[in-house]
Amino acid sequence: VFLGEDERALPLLRESRAQLDHEHVLAAFELASSHAFALAVVEDHDAARMLLLRVVADARSAGAPAVLPLPLGTLSQLEFRTGDWTQAAAHASEAVQLAEQTGQMSLLGFSLQCRAQMDAAFGREVEFERHIEGAVALAARFAIDSIVMMASSSHALLLLPQGRSAEALRHLEPVARL
Repeated sequence: VFLGEDERALPLLRESRAQLDHEHVLAAFELASSHAFALAVVEDHDAARMLLLRVVADARSAGAPAVLPLPLGTLSQLEFRTGDWTQAAAHASEAVQLAEQTGQMSLLGFSLQCRAQMDAAFGREVEFERHIEGAVALAARFAIDSIVMMASSSHALLLLPQGRSAEALRHLEPVARL
């Protein structure tokens, strides 16, 4: 999916989804979250949402808050894609809070990026700058290029509605290279 080879990925997604349907997703929450993100990319939003909500519900009922930042951040990305920005912002905020509380710094970077994306969507420049700065610093610390790529896209999301297209383009050029 991430290489743009959706046709090759779809049978693998179906096969792994069948496996996830028969497992306790909490035991495989990272796989389930990544799987759901891939489902969102191929626009199977309902299946992605169901899987993520299942992981979140299982984590909550098991009293496992350390599991929640990844699926909540991924759910934020999904809700952003499908237009429920209020829900996306709520999921991102909770992911940030839980990643901080549980000391998961690499997931904090992802969560901060999710929150920054929502700040950009709502045109909240001050909050955006604070969140994106933290996300980029953590991405650099842990060498996570995907967060840098998402951060660059979020910068463009903030700048384009302001008519700052040349500046937005400068942020998108590294995304194109990655």
